[in-house]
Amino acid sequence: HITSTKLTGLEDYVFHGTKVVKALNLRENKIKEISEDAFRGLMSLKYLTLSFNEIRSLHLNLFKDLTFLEQLSLGNNKIQHIDEQLFIKNRNLETIFLDNNHLKVISGNMFERNERLREIYFDNNHINHISSIHKFLVNLKDLEIAVFKNNTCVDAIILIMHKFYPPYQIFFQRCGVVLR
Repeated sequence: HITSTKLTGLEDYVFHGTKVVKALNLRENKIKEISEDAFRGLMSLKYLTLSFNEIRSLHLNLFKDLTFLEQLSLGNNKIQHIDEQLFIKNRNLETIFLDNNHLKVISGNMFERNERLREIYFDNNHINHISSIHKFLVNLKDLEIAVFKNNTCVDAIILIMHKFYPPYQIFFQRCGVVLR
C-alpha cells in the first residue's frame, strides 16, 4: 500500500524485482503520469488500485504485462479517453472501475478480449456516445453488473442474469447507435 502520499508519477520499471506482488494499492496519491513500462514485470498482480489520483491518460501498453489482473480500479481520476486496445492482454479481468472520470466516448470493442468481466462501473462520467455498442453487449457473456448512472446517453444500473437481449436496448437508445 502506497496511499495518501505526494507521489505524482510512476517511472518505467519502478516495481522491478517485485514479481510475487499480488495486490498493489496506489489510492489517494497525486499521480498524474504513469510511464508505459511502470508495471513491467508484475506478472502475478491480481489487484491494482489507482483510484483517487489525477490521472488524465493511460498509455496503450500500460497494462500489457498484467495478464493475471482480476480487478482494476481507475475511478475518481481525470481520465478523458480509453483506447479500445488498452485491456486486450488482461483476459482474466473480472471487475473494472472507471467511475467518476471525464469519459465522453467509449468503444464497444474496449472489452473485446475480456470475456470474464462480471462487473463494470462507468457511473458519473460524461458519456454521450458508445461506438459499436452491439459488440460490447455480445462480448461480455459473463457480465452481471453494469453501472452507467449519471451519464448523458445512458443513466442506469443494469443487473444482468445471463446476457443482454432486446429489453436492454432501451438503456442505450440515447447513445447514438442502432442496436440489433
